[in-house]
Amino acid sequence: MFGEKKSLTQVVVVELDINALTVIKYYEDYLTLKRMNILVEIYREILQKHNRNLFYHLFRKLKEEGLDKEDITELLQNKNILKRSKKT
Repeated sequence: MFGEKKSLTQVVVVELDINALTVIKYYEDYLTLKRMNILVEIYREILQKHNRNLFYHLFRKLKEEGLDKEDITELLQNKNILKRSKKT
């Protein structure tokens, strides 16, 4: 089902006729089997802290700016300098 590119909604309503939480659990298991369990961990973290909007905002900004892993690391390492320059 998931390998066939069906949406979670299609799986819930059409394919299995089961509740959404069960399908989400199946999807998490599927991602883990596909060695994409980092996505499952990120998803759980976002839901637990209810900061979806912050995560989406950050993701969009990273994408817009074309920042890579090194850029992000450098920004985080220099965050105190950025904070001090904002205050002055």
